[in-house]
Amino acid sequence: MTTAFKHGLVLDEMRAVDINDILQIVINVTGDSVPVGDMNQHTILLGAIPEIDSMAIINIILALEQRYGIRIDDEEVEQSVFESVGSLLEFTQTKLNRLQSSQGSADHG
Repeated sequence: MTTAFKHGLVLDEMRAVDINDILQIVINVTGDSVPVGDMNQHTILLGAIPEIDSMAIINIILALEQRYGIRIDDEEVEQSVFESVGSLLEFTQTKLNRLQSSQGSADHG
């Protein structure tokens, strides 16, 4: 891993969320109802995939928390986050960046 400078501190390079991880989580939760080859960042989730219901969203959240070590609070769970694969990816990356920034600050502070 390379290092990067942020606010005068040397931090490990931010880890990126892999779209393939997001796709695999969605497929695991929905039970192969949509083949992975048919999904990309523009794939609409809510309203387009019947298996994406409230229980599926909870299972996606749990899988993301476990996979990336992030915590998703109830008030962060908004329809816009689960609108598409891309919006879910962006939300997860933002959460991971915040986690890594806070860990970097704690490590260097």
